[in-house]
Amino acid sequence: MGSLLLREKGAVPVALDVKEPVSTHMAILAGTGSGKSYTAGVLVEELLLPHNRAAVLIF
Repeated sequence: MGSLLLREKGAVPVALDVKEPVSTHMAILAGTGSGKSYTAGVLVEELLLPHNRAAVLIF
């Protein structure tokens, strides 16, 4: 997936099934400034969409 970052935006569509990685527990680990908070925000937004119908609890 890292090589996709080097391509033009929209050149390679990436779709992730949000139910699979977050069905039990999940951690986002990375270095300072790498986008952990942004990634968490995008995941929560996707989980809250009506077609996902997910319950979200954040500590």
